[in-house]
Amino acid sequence: MNRVQKDEFFRILAEELIRRGVSEESAARSVRAIEHTLAPEDLADIERITDISEVAELAQSIVSVKRREAKESTPPASSDKERETPEEEENDVVQYEAFVSDDDELGRAPTARGKRIFWIVFLCTLPITLVLFLAYAAVFGAIFAVLCGLIVLLVGGLIVGVTAGALLSLIGMVYGVTQLLTAASRAPGLYEIGLGLIIAGCVMFGGILVYNLAVRLIPLLIQWLGALFRYCTGKLKDLFHMAKEACYKL
Repeated sequence: MNRVQKDEFFRILAEELIRRGVSEESAARSVRAIEHTLAPEDLADIERITDISEVAELAQSIVSVKRREAKESTPPASSDKERETPEEEENDVVQYEAFVSDDDELGRAPTARGKRIFWIVFLCTLPITLVLFLAYAAVFGAIFAVLCGLIVLLVGGLIVGVTAGALLSLIGMVYGVTQLLTAASRAPGLYEIGLGLIIAGCVMFGGILVYNLAVRLIPLLIQWLGALFRYCTGKLKDLFHMAKEACYKL
């Protein structure tokens, strides 16, 4: 699924707020308030969104916060008001971090101290990180090399096996025909012809099996391996960004 771009994200968010009963003017103000509080890391989070339902969940959380705050700030005597006025809606706080973070202090920009902590930790752990990354890449690389080697080995074995089997089968049948024509008894000739046919059948069956392994099964395994590598790499990248954001807010 395509990733949601920033402009599309704000447009869909405004539509979801309006769909949940927020006026168009208030929805526009809420979207502008979110856009002004976003840090560069938050924009990167938005561009990683691939499911529109996540935007709908954000809109629902915004509406819930607005209703809860309005309820808490409304005196008991006036609890039967039909809707919030535009002035009350304008005073409600809407923050993007309420959806993407567990931090109660919403809209926090990266601090200089947090950036220093991140880069100090990053540089100090860089040797260990490089070793782990090389080990991670080596595991996938070794599996990939083994699978490619199996393809070469199976194709080579297929060529040799088919050639040898065809030769043995041909020799057996030629020898059998010769025995039929020259020997006093036909039994030996029929035996050699039958043996040649059995060899030909076995070679054909084995060739089909090895061919499917080399051309269909192993390439499929390589595709699965590539998909697993991309998935794991993406999770590691997300983990890196989460650690970075957590350090930036210290």
